[in-house]
Amino acid sequence: MHKRDLRDDDWNPVGGDPALNYGNTVEIDEGVVDVEWLHSYVDVVYFTVSSGLLAPDDADSLNDALRFASGAEHEQLFEQALHLRHTIRQIFAAHAQGEKPSPLDVVELGKWLAQAGQLRKLGLKDGDAQWIWRDQGNLLAPLYRIAWAAAELLTGDHVDQVRQCEAGDCDLLFVDVTRNHSRRWCSMDDCGNRAKARRHYERVKKKKQSAGSG
Repeated sequence: MHKRDLRDDDWNPVGGDPALNYGNTVEIDEGVVDVEWLHSYVDVVYFTVSSGLLAPDDADSLNDALRFASGAEHEQLFEQALHLRHTIRQIFAAHAQGEKPSPLDVVELGKWLAQAGQLRKLGLKDGDAQWIWRDQGNLLAPLYRIAWAAAELLTGDHVDQVRQCEAGDCDLLFVDVTRNHSRRWCSMDDCGNRAKARRHYERVKKKKQSAGSG
């Protein structure tokens, strides 16, 4: 397994949606974890900030609180974070494959929403009505924000455009917002270019074979 750091320039959130990007923090090849981007709950907090789901000031207060949490609390929080990630991956991978998500996964996501919903209220900001979070200081706030983002995608207009990279060794998820919905790769700079190179190699190989047989 390759351990990577979200703070490195190599992290490329290709999903087009925070929930899919969270699911993409692990890369699995043939059922085995190939790349892992999350190594502690602090990484989860960092993800929510970099994704715009959590304000930096809120993250600072959470990280301060985490310093006083026990090792067991850290372990439990991280285990919950990984379980939520698995649920999100399962739900949207099913959509990407044209299937219905597992009812158990939907129920699991619903449990997070039930908790998160108690920490949101409708209020006014600059004269406009909007949902306002009241989870400041709650160590589960990052997971509430991620779960809510997943629910918004799941019930929104773009859920039918969720795709999974067609490269055989890549399972990253993304929203295909191209005009004709023809996007096949997580990134043209990565899997797209590798596929292009393979096609070129096969064409050259066939030409050589044809020339040799002639």
